Amino acid sequence: MKRSHLDRATVREIFRVLRGSFGSVFLEKFRTGKLVEGGPNDGHDVGVLEAMDVWAHKLRNLSAADVKHGLEVTFKHPPSCDEFLTACCSRDIRPPAPEYNQAQLEAPKMTREEAEVQIAQVKRAARGMRFPSDNVRKLEWAYAIADETARGVYKGGMHGKRMAAEAIKDSRKPVPESLVPFLTKTNPMEDAA
Repeated sequence: MKRSHLDRATVREIFRVLRGSFGSVFLEKFRTGKLVEGGPNDGHDVGVLEAMDVWAHKLRNLSAADVKHGLEVTFKHPPSCDEFLTACCSRDIRPPAPEYNQAQLEAPKMTREEAEVQIAQVKRAARGMRFPSDNVRKLEWAYAIADETARGVYKGGMHGKRMAAEAIKDSRKPVPESLVPFLTKTNPMEDAA
């Protein structure tokens, strides 16, 4: 059998830990009763050694961290090689969530009066802000609809024409003649005229 990346010493450690967890029940799954005679494995069961070789082959692509995780999993019964492999690969490898300082998560403590003063300051600052006044550029879409409506080529519906008319009206610009009929009537008497 080809030598795997996972050395036999690591597999022996896996077997030692699992035997420590489950006793001889774990090793009994592999025992054949035939013992090796001579050599470095003298007196070891042939079946257990063969099982170790199979485990070494199947677990060959695991990292040391994977094996460590597999050994930390709690099994209800002695695992097979495939069950152990699944346990080794089932860890969550996302980085841990950042730790938060509890003080950062709490809202600043202030009285109602202090909060009202703060809100008033924010409102004043917002009123003092200047926004771009290039409304024509923002309304290019509305003027394009007005142009297409005037030429009779607009393919959108009534809603699009009404939205364009309202947008131009809201910007306090004169509404093109082609969109005037689509403005929302604010005075019911306008229809009578």
